[in-house]
Amino acid sequence: MFKSIRFEEEKQSSVNILRELNDVKKEINDLNVKVNAITTDNEAKMVAARALFKDEHNVPTPGCAPHAGNLVTGDILQLQTVECILADCNKVLFAVKNGKLKQFIRTGKVEKEARTENQRVGVTAPGDTRWNTNLDSLRWLKSNKEDIESLCFNAKAKEYLKPDIKQIIINDDFWRNIDQLLSTLSPIGNGTDIMQGDFANPAVVFHIFSQWDSLYQQSDNDELSLNDTILESVRKRWDLISDDVHAACYVLDPRFINCPIGAEDLIDASNYLKTQFGDDKWENKIQKQFLDFRTRKGIFADSIWSMSLYKHSKSHEIEQKDVNINDSEDVSEEVNEEIIIGIEKKKENKNRIE
Repeated sequence: MFKSIRFEEEKQSSVNILRELNDVKKEINDLNVKVNAITTDNEAKMVAARALFKDEHNVPTPGCAPHAGNLVTGDILQLQTVECILADCNKVLFAVKNGKLKQFIRTGKVEKEARTENQRVGVTAPGDTRWNTNLDSLRWLKSNKEDIESLCFNAKAKEYLKPDIKQIIINDDFWRNIDQLLSTLSPIGNGTDIMQGDFANPAVVFHIFSQWDSLYQQSDNDELSLNDTILESVRKRWDLISDDVHAACYVLDPRFINCPIGAEDLIDASNYLKTQFGDDKWENKIQKQFLDFRTRKGIFADSIWSMSLYKHSKSHEIEQKDVNINDSEDVSEEVNEEIIIGIEKKKENKNRIE
């Protein structure tokens, strides 16, 4: 950590936060260290300060991606359908966790052939602020379904099992809803876990949000009718944290060379790269190299380069879980033509305005 600042007497406003950011940036610059980007959480004053800092210094200011992922989960948990399912789940969880029923739960992480009379498994209950812990709770219920259902037929356990909890447990819809909610929430939870890991970078963040956007546009496997609302939340949170640097890192990361990307995002990436290299160098040299890289032409079409690219891609694979990094088909000539035309049109429009 370079420095920690605490607001005591002063109001924590976006203007005051900006002043502190500028002071810290100057201290870092005085050490001959360049500030390439800043990030903050997504609280309103922080977002405003970030925007002011970007306007003043022209550096990337992406928002906190794991926080955005958690906010998507929080949005989902507020939906009435999800609240009703989780209410029943929590009744069962806390009945087992806080009562004498826990002594009858021996599955889960303890393998059946290895368990003994004294081996018990802790109950995973959701936390108040860590929304992804709801996923852990759902997984715990699913993995212990057999023992939980057996509570209803165990003579000793029935002494401690309240009638309303028993009615929830024996209801097939209860378990079916858990499966559906897990199927719906897991990509968000797994993607958030990846983004808060040690190997996440702006390219990975861009890819995960793209995967979410694509996944929740699909209408299949949506028995709970949540996809449209989730998609709206994903896009809202992406708008909150996204920066051109995300697209630039994504298009230059060899791991994602075969993954689709829209023309608008490619234009954002090229605009960011232009700011890094300058207009002259971009127009005369870098732009052609960039397009050759995306279309595998020029030096990037060489077989030695292609082999190196493949090895680099394989050696930097991310733990994917349910948020898959798929190998799609090569970018087609038609798509690349659209990309080039889009960039040229944007240049023409800018020239016309000038």
